[in-house]
Amino acid sequence: KKQQNNTKRDYVCSLTRHDGPVNTVAFSPDGLHLATAGDTGSVIVWSVPVAMRGNNNGRHYWSTVTREQDLTVKIVARSGEGVCDISWSADSKRFLAGTIDHSVFVVEDVSHSQNRKTGNDVTVESAWQVVYRNAMDHTHYVQGVAYDPAGVYLASMSSDRTVRVYPRKTPPKSKKKI
Repeated sequence: KKQQNNTKRDYVCSLTRHDGPVNTVAFSPDGLHLATAGDTGSVIVWSVPVAMRGNNNGRHYWSTVTREQDLTVKIVARSGEGVCDISWSADSKRFLAGTIDHSVFVVEDVSHSQNRKTGNDVTVESAWQVVYRNAMDHTHYVQGVAYDPAGVYLASMSSDRTVRVYPRKTPPKSKKKI
């Protein structure tokens, strides 16, 4: 019995805003955003427009995209060197990026609480902002990054042969009694 191979896929559209090669691409867990980054250090977030996000229908919007103009586009960051990897947090509020210039940075949607409503009254676009950057932990380029599913820890791996694990939030410093 011959099995039919039905793996042909057609693309929906091409996204062409990058000025150089694209190294990494990742959809947010909620399906509303696509983060892309590449050799020039640019990180671009392509998002479902807020008007299309009501009643949790936003994730299906991608099947209707035929051109870049159908999406909200935000150039989030321009690091000094190329970005090798991106990883989203489980709540789709932030993502982690690793770069060739030895750094790790976190990008957050600072308007996340206003644009997460489940009704048809979502009116605030995502406002992406770099909220953390550290260039001192690795001595060579960062090849991969990951958020843990619970959102408590971040991890990065580097060609310096190390894996670094960080808490997402810096623990408060304890006050010493004198």
